[in-house]
Amino acid sequence: MNAITRRDLLKAGMSVGVAGAGLRTANAAPQAGSASALPLAMAPIETVRIGFVGVGLQGGSHVENFLKIPGCRITAVCDIHEERTDWARKIITAAGHPEPRAYSRGPRDFE
Repeated sequence: MNAITRRDLLKAGMSVGVAGAGLRTANAAPQAGSASALPLAMAPIETVRIGFVGVGLQGGSHVENFLKIPGCRITAVCDIHEERTDWARKIITAAGHPEPRAYSRGPRDFE
């Protein structure tokens, strides 16, 4: 009976990993005349609607950043603290966007 050494096992595992990575790369390569590596194609979306759950520290920064991107509209904000949803609504309307719906009646109000 032949014993497999740890070194042989590691070599075999590395070979499988490298081969798998090569297959993924080959399958993801764009086809000639294609602008995308993905086989799916969709028409561009004119306006992307976004809803936020949690507009505290990090979420608040995301709200501010998305307001700077043309074509993005924040349509809903949710936070368990009503003062945070009030803040988000004010900053969104001050940026010239329509007022979003606000959900602040509990941790699952966004549902």
